[in-house]
Amino acid sequence: VQVATPGGYALSGGTSFSAPLVTGVVAQMLQVNPDLTPTEVRDILRSTASQWADPDNNLGWGIVDADAATTYARSLGTGSSDTEPIFAIRSVYPNPVADEATVVVMATAEQDNIQMRVVDALGRTVADMPVRTLARGRAEIGIDTRTFATGLYHVVLTSGGRQTATSFLVVR
Repeated sequence: VQVATPGGYALSGGTSFSAPLVTGVVAQMLQVNPDLTPTEVRDILRSTASQWADPDNNLGWGIVDADAATTYARSLGTGSSDTEPIFAIRSVYPNPVADEATVVVMATAEQDNIQMRVVDALGRTVADMPVRTLARGRAEIGIDTRTFATGLYHVVLTSGGRQTATSFLVVR
């Protein structure tokens, strides 16, 4: 974070900067689901952060994803409607991609018979990958893109009549 100093600007960081931001995310989570317990809030923040699978001593669980945390908190609420998605693609990284892309998926409940496919900009299926089960929480699914031509692609997840999709770019 850049901060103003008498001599100009300087880089700074730490809990003094992150704590108010994370507190704002927690407020959003509790606004969409006031029944969350402190443990559930902590678990949602961790499971949607950038280093959820491999926390370390430098960044801990990583950078908080406010949108993912709030969406996940809403999905756990008793007032969630049946039309809300029970799984969603959060991101594809790196984007653009050269050799292998990773699809980050969030699920509010375990899902069986997930089907993942990749289509090109013309709607042609270039990869059809069945994913047997998707556990509740966050999951990462790899896609080998070495045989894909340069261009725009869409990854589509389907299960039980529900579908979620996002786009990514392959660059050679």
